[in-house]
Amino acid sequence: MQHRAVRKPLLEAGRRLVEIAEAELHLNSFADVVRWVIDELGALCPSPERLASYSADPQAVEYRDIRYHVEEAACATCRADLEAAAAKQQ
Repeated sequence: MQHRAVRKPLLEAGRRLVEIAEAELHLNSFADVVRWVIDELGALCPSPERLASYSADPQAVEYRDIRYHVEEAACATCRADLEAAAAKQQ
């Protein structure tokens, strides 16, 4: 019972957020939505350890979530961290 009391307002807020985003931002793809969420709410970035592992093998299947986060959603924070790490290695 308690879960329903919490879940329903969250679902309604989520639906409203989507309605606002669709009306005002013209989001055309999931990547657009992710970019907007990152810009507005901040990124849910991977840990520094996972980001370093991704950097060592970006095509590895286990890092596809990070690859999407960095390449498609274009997280500026993670991209900057990757660039700084690459510059440090040179």
